[in-house]
Amino acid sequence: MNPGKIATILTGLLVGISTGSVTISRQPKALVLNTLRISEEVLREIFAQFDLFTSKVDSIGFSISGMVTY
Repeated sequence: MNPGKIATILTGLLVGISTGSVTISRQPKALVLNTLRISEEVLREIFAQFDLFTSKVDSIGFSISGMVTY
């Protein structure tokens, strides 16, 4: 097998494992926030803010690592 293909497969595997280990899906977040008796409107706002925050962090990380090309 081509060394470049092996590196690509290993990188994909590593990224998949690390992403899966730190990602919190909406269902557990919704369950936790639902126990706090938060209104549906506020719950949606929290989800939107969380998604914006994680997108910004991802964008900064991609820029620093050189994965963003112009």
